[in-house]
Amino acid sequence: MMRLKGYSGTVPRLLALTLINMLAIYLLRAISPTVSVDGWQIYMLYLPYSWVITQIILLGETALLPLMVAYSASSWIQYQDVKPFAAMLLSFCILLPSAVAVLLLHWRLGRRWNAGFLRFNTIKRVVLFCFICPLLSRGLMCLSGMIFPIPPALAPYFYVKGVAFNLVSYQYLVLALVVMNPFFYNLQRFLFSDGRRFSVKRLWNSENHNQRDIRWAALCLASILLFWQAEVSGAFVGYLMPFVFLLFIYGVLHQNPRLTEILWSIAIYVMMASNQVFFSMYSDDSVLACLMSMIIVFAIALHYLAVNRRKYEQQMNQTQLYSRIDPLTRLPNMRALENSVAETGGTCICRIAFSNIAVFEKYYGTAVVTWVKGILSQSIYEEFGCDIQVYDITGNQLICLVSGEHEPRIHELYSLLSSLSILWKGDKLDIDYRLSWGDIDGQTPLIPFVERLAWFSEVNKVVKAPHCINSSMRNLDDEMAQSIQMIKSVKAAIENRDIEIYAQPITSRERVVYHELLSRLRIGGQIIMPDVFLPVIREFDYACEFDSAVFEKSMSMLDDHVGDTVSINIMPATLFHEGVAGHFIDLMARYGISAERVILEITEEQGILSSENAMNNISRLVEHGVKIAIDDFGTGQSNYERMRNITAQILKIDGVFVKDILINKVDQMIVESICKIARAREMTVVAEYVENEEQQRMLFEMGVDHCQGFYIGKPYNYSN
Repeated sequence: MMRLKGYSGTVPRLLALTLINMLAIYLLRAISPTVSVDGWQIYMLYLPYSWVITQIILLGETALLPLMVAYSASSWIQYQDVKPFAAMLLSFCILLPSAVAVLLLHWRLGRRWNAGFLRFNTIKRVVLFCFICPLLSRGLMCLSGMIFPIPPALAPYFYVKGVAFNLVSYQYLVLALVVMNPFFYNLQRFLFSDGRRFSVKRLWNSENHNQRDIRWAALCLASILLFWQAEVSGAFVGYLMPFVFLLFIYGVLHQNPRLTEILWSIAIYVMMASNQVFFSMYSDDSVLACLMSMIIVFAIALHYLAVNRRKYEQQMNQTQLYSRIDPLTRLPNMRALENSVAETGGTCICRIAFSNIAVFEKYYGTAVVTWVKGILSQSIYEEFGCDIQVYDITGNQLICLVSGEHEPRIHELYSLLSSLSILWKGDKLDIDYRLSWGDIDGQTPLIPFVERLAWFSEVNKVVKAPHCINSSMRNLDDEMAQSIQMIKSVKAAIENRDIEIYAQPITSRERVVYHELLSRLRIGGQIIMPDVFLPVIREFDYACEFDSAVFEKSMSMLDDHVGDTVSINIMPATLFHEGVAGHFIDLMARYGISAERVILEITEEQGILSSENAMNNISRLVEHGVKIAIDDFGTGQSNYERMRNITAQILKIDGVFVKDILINKVDQMIVESICKIARAREMTVVAEYVENEEQQRMLFEMGVDHCQGFYIGKPYNYSN
């Protein structure tokens, strides 16, 4: 319910409202158009009634007492020889039905019965105020005219002559509401509300209008002027009315519906007030009632179209709002980002990448990514407020718009992300954040710019700190083109089996026990190392195809190396695929390779224990006779859990604990503890990155069974 603004205290507000109403009712009654019917001057458009009902709709019960006093006082002042009782009787007949309607709506809908008057329960409230209340008011006037003596000045209000005359007397009340309500509604909102600027902006916003809108408004004003100047020609008005009706139908469908209804109110008032010649042609009460009915019907139809047009616009705005929000994370999406960049004209964009949760995503689906994005966005908002706005553009990434001092704020953002501890189903997610950022203006295409940020993150994986691309923009396009070519080349090499197999020996104290097979790709006549092509394979999900190709080529080569036992690295993403174990078993059978000659090395990955497919594949391979080696043991967080849950026969200690073992007591203690645990599990221990004899001797003394490294032997081409 709208409240009176600008007045302090209840009594001053009511007094001010009473004075305003008294002046308004006096003036509106004076300018209300009339027509002579059977020697009586009756109103065609009773403006005070529209003012009264509109104020009741806006202010509710607050307006009843000031309106009662103001209407009675203005009637007593305006009409000569009218006693206060007669003035109060007229006021009573006008306001009593409306007061009853307010009480009824208050009882049915609550104290906010008038909220969203044209959006909720529209038909009920419009019928009640625009048709039932005028009917009851006219009935009370007729009844009062038969009971009480009425002074001649007020006789047209209370006079009872015939059905047609009473119908016209009822219609001028209805017509005042359905035609003039939009005008007085917006006028009183402007007078009694502090949101005047907003009210005017809703009617006419110069930024959103084009030449067609201006031409339409000019036609409306021209038609109003023609009505005003057409008093001498009733026929001209008759021809002009259909054109005006069509003009306003077009306006309510294609222009601002609020402005259209206001101009419609003004046009009808000017037509009725300035064309006495035209309406005197229809002074017969039956014909006049028919003409007024036509205007009422058209006004209702116009109002119905305006209400539906507003509902349509609200639905469109809501749809556009939803189209700018990601349905899973409830964060603004790429479309919202484009709008924000266009509005600001130039800003700083920071991309947060966390691609190492891809394995969890493959098992748990997008739920884990959605969870992580929600935690990150909430933490960023709590720390930085509106200085950093977060957008979700799909994938394992977030985009931030950074305001203020860009570089220090982005480093603060990186520190915040690094300090976060995110849990998923009780497990801590070890997320690797990579931040890249740059300045963008309103002319730079957004999507290519974000792609550059993504590319810069990929080619600078070693660099952990946030990186700015502003100084590297010239080289990024060339690097992106080279990256795309590398992706195509890697895929073609896998499909064409352009894979080179290298072998590195793994020895005990006395002899070579087995070889670890290492893969290389041959692209354009050159040997490409794993650090170049493995990121591409992981990023574009070529792991299963690549591992299958390496395994098949290794099996075909083992046929020429009778007696050799080999270990082959398998990426965790491969084990997540159902049926991988069966495929490997079929390849061993095809080339006649015994399962006892094959060891599969499983590299470190957090999600492998959570994948049913991975555990099933490992179990089936072990049952077939394939040995399992846990690679890079000692790093990460889930190593002991993997050793407890995975049936493995070999444990490979990560080289990070070997390279400084001669001088680092902590590394020595870690290696000794790993060896004790492995012996308890009856597992063979292999130490990687052995580079000299002293390291080898110490490792054997600690309980290591086998050693691998450049001191033992460098990788060589297995086909030779």
